[in-house]
Amino acid sequence: MAKQKKIRILSEEEAQNLIENIPFPEYQLLTKITLNHGLRNSEAISLKRKDFNLENQSLWVIEGKRGKDRELPIHSDIVDELEEYLEGMDDEDYLFPSPVIDSHISSRFFQKLIRRASVNAGLYPETVEKPEDVTLQIPYHERVTPHTLRHTFSVRLLRNDTPIQEVSKLLGHESVEITIESYDFLDIETGRTHMNEVSFA
Repeated sequence: MAKQKKIRILSEEEAQNLIENIPFPEYQLLTKITLNHGLRNSEAISLKRKDFNLENQSLWVIEGKRGKDRELPIHSDIVDELEEYLEGMDDEDYLFPSPVIDSHISSRFFQKLIRRASVNAGLYPETVEKPEDVTLQIPYHERVTPHTLRHTFSVRLLRNDTPIQEVSKLLGHESVEITIESYDFLDIETGRTHMNEVSFA
């Protein structure tokens, strides 16, 4: 079987530039949540107020892939920002509601948001001047997408010597074997580095 192509990961500087080029504070927060917790696109956009326990500084990802729930620690760098954002929300309120329907924003909306911000942040060659150029010029595995945020989170944890079992749990993988298969190009060392060693807030 051919070896899987590496998916692009962002440096801390690139991640900061991306966030700064996203319009509206709520969507900057969406990007920070995704980057700092390794959420899938669908998991991030569908978060509700009730999914967050600020007292315990934890969040629940409800019905992730294959209907599997998981609890994650809230990254310490965004706790204060989250507390302010969640103030006054009802339990069933979506964090990122759609402006046109009674639901959350769509996966496609988030994808387009990240694509435009990545172009404006200068994360591509100079020949990429507008979002449409990304599709025409950049191979899929080199594009910046919501999955890039999840991938950046996991790779940077692994490079900071976080045990792959811990990374697997944080990502919500069904088994460690899936994590190993996804990141078998990494030299995984023994040891543990807490998630807060990796920050994009």
